[in-house]
Amino acid sequence: MDNFIYLDNAATTKPFAELSKIYEDYSSNFYNPSAVYNPAVNVKVLIEDTRRSICKALGGEQGNIIFTSGATEANNIALSSINLRGKYNLIVSLVEHPAIFNKAKQLQNAGENIIYAPTDNNGTVRLNDIKNLVSDKTAMVSIMHVNNETGAINDIKQICDVIKSINPKTVIHVDGVQAVGKIKVDLQSLGVDMYTISAHKINGPKGIGALWVKKGIKINPIVYGGGQEQGYRSGTENVFGILSLGYCIGKVVAEQEQNYNKIQLIKNAFLQQLTLNNVQFKLNSGNNCSPYIISLSFNNVRGEVLLHNLESHNILISTGSACSSKKPDNRTLKAMGLNDNLIMGSIRISFSAYDNYDVNNIADTIATELKNLQKIIRGNNG
Repeated sequence: MDNFIYLDNAATTKPFAELSKIYEDYSSNFYNPSAVYNPAVNVKVLIEDTRRSICKALGGEQGNIIFTSGATEANNIALSSINLRGKYNLIVSLVEHPAIFNKAKQLQNAGENIIYAPTDNNGTVRLNDIKNLVSDKTAMVSIMHVNNETGAINDIKQICDVIKSINPKTVIHVDGVQAVGKIKVDLQSLGVDMYTISAHKINGPKGIGALWVKKGIKINPIVYGGGQEQGYRSGTENVFGILSLGYCIGKVVAEQEQNYNKIQLIKNAFLQQLTLNNVQFKLNSGNNCSPYIISLSFNNVRGEVLLHNLESHNILISTGSACSSKKPDNRTLKAMGLNDNLIMGSIRISFSAYDNYDVNNIADTIATELKNLQKIIRGNNG
């Protein structure tokens, strides 16, 4: 990775070097947490301490953490915990991550009532739409905190207040994968019932995530077996992953404010340099967006071609979510009202606070490659 300028941190992040020490300790403290002899019990204690520390770091002491194999499983557990019975509804936004959107589609195909909340042209869910959609038949609402394509930030507290004022029994789930460690997350203040987190988006290992569940909220397991994770998620615990997730959350939350300010400066400098290069672009990430993610669209250029041209300069970007990169279109940008030409010409750049960037060089290279592509297109059309 040292040879590359990595700008796809919304897809995954480089693990912290300190995790090797956690792995080293785990290798000598490898016991199964479900065993009853003292070395194994000590490992179980480490897991429970980590569970509590994550709750504390996220202001979620009034709830519990269920460790999972990642955010996709956590999201699926959340949506599988509602009993619609054909007469209640589930509301999700049109721009949710595939882990939510495709699960909602599966429920819909099974005959359940799924309602899709639209967004504004910034990719933000509108409060008035939520007001109009929620009813006494709404069992659950699932809205992401920060959009993984554009960085759009939903006002989760206001959304929760509106929902609970209409139907206090509605369970509110939030996919917080792109929010934790990037913007302030206080679960008690937000008023959510369930919240999904992932390690590999915050410089942790892949294969570990969690679902925070407020006390009193019932969830259904989707993995059955030996009864680990209080029976909600059976299977021998991923101890290294759990301890690493706890470490990463503690670190990124503690350093969140200074990191945010750093990335905000980087984002502003990058966009300013693009403008100085006379690059014409549409910024799909509006004002109320996480600075960690920038979505841009260019006219009459294929984003994927630009991606590969930049790769030849060792600059790695994406055209959107890694979980839907094989799809021919972009559901999020389409829901925001972009035309096919702009969707085709879209790219996503996502930063890490733990890297340093020569944004002038990055912007200059993008500008040069864009102009070369546009020159070729003009020549072909001429």
